[in-house]
Amino acid sequence: MKRVLNLNEQKIKKEIQEKKKILKQQNVKFYNQLREYVKDNKILSQKDWEINKKNIPINFPKDPEQYFLKRGLWKGWHIFVGRRPRGIIDDFLSFKDAKNYALKLKIETAREWKKKKDFPNNIPLRPDMFYHASGDWISWGNFLGVKDEIASSKIVYASYLEAKNFAHNLKLKYKSDWNKNKYRLPSNIPKIPDVFYEFRGEWEGWEKFLNINIIKGKISSTSRNPTMKSYEEVSKYAQEKNLKNVVDWEVNKKNLPSGIPKDPRQYFTRLKQWYGWPKFFNTSYINKRIEVPYLSYKDTKEYAKKLKFNFRDEWVKNAKNLPSNIPKSPDIFYSKTNEWEDWKIFLNSDE
Repeated sequence: MKRVLNLNEQKIKKEIQEKKKILKQQNVKFYNQLREYVKDNKILSQKDWEINKKNIPINFPKDPEQYFLKRGLWKGWHIFVGRRPRGIIDDFLSFKDAKNYALKLKIETAREWKKKKDFPNNIPLRPDMFYHASGDWISWGNFLGVKDEIASSKIVYASYLEAKNFAHNLKLKYKSDWNKNKYRLPSNIPKIPDVFYEFRGEWEGWEKFLNINIIKGKISSTSRNPTMKSYEEVSKYAQEKNLKNVVDWEVNKKNLPSGIPKDPRQYFTRLKQWYGWPKFFNTSYINKRIEVPYLSYKDTKEYAKKLKFNFRDEWVKNAKNLPSNIPKSPDIFYSKTNEWEDWKIFLNSDE
């Protein structure tokens, strides 16, 4: 099998980072404008905000906590309204300082951390949420200084392929069915698989995970969702917004109006109406591509052996540094060729 490698991948990634940086600066400016509004209107607490929410200008978010938490700017209501509760000396520590504090506690699992209640006021109770929003969070194992398997309360989670096969056997029709039953799942199956496997770079979407045509509604894979706009309308929208390439689309997709799919390529490919990004944006840009063949399963296994990894998580963390002829998700790739065995054999093979 061959994989198509985009030669402009690094350039596109850099452009995305630069545009996200500009977008973050705009978000910071907006955050400060909202704080000025709060100050001018003498809103001193979350309760005051809720009472006055109906009178807030339409361009301001009704739930600033959720809005700015997603953008990595939220540090608490006391900071937002300009007041600090008694006992708070400073804002939360930086990720580095909080990690050093955690290492001194010699806590080994996320469960132990969550049971502990007597943290200093400058240490967040949920560092995974707070530092994930700031872009610093890696994993509980990294934060506590132990292996991820130990930090996850010694649970070795199933690989993506194993979890997907398990999900297929359940024969669920909707994502909501999964959510209703997630607390009955085996302990090695993540309750929020989209977040868990997206972090590992393996998530393919709920449709493939549950083996269904579409998550919402009973629409066949070749029928257009009546709530979504047509290909011509979505393409026209992109051109009116002066979006020229995938980078522009990725940066702006959080602000899309209803009826516009976040991933037009996936959506219109399913409808057999996708003709490539250049036609979609009405540009003449053509990606230069080359085909890079992956190594055989045996050669990839020999390569893995030399890395001396003991756990699958170690492979996942270093996947970005792998040569281009080594698949980042070997369990998925070699399962298609019926060669895959399991991670223990793959990482510790004597062949």
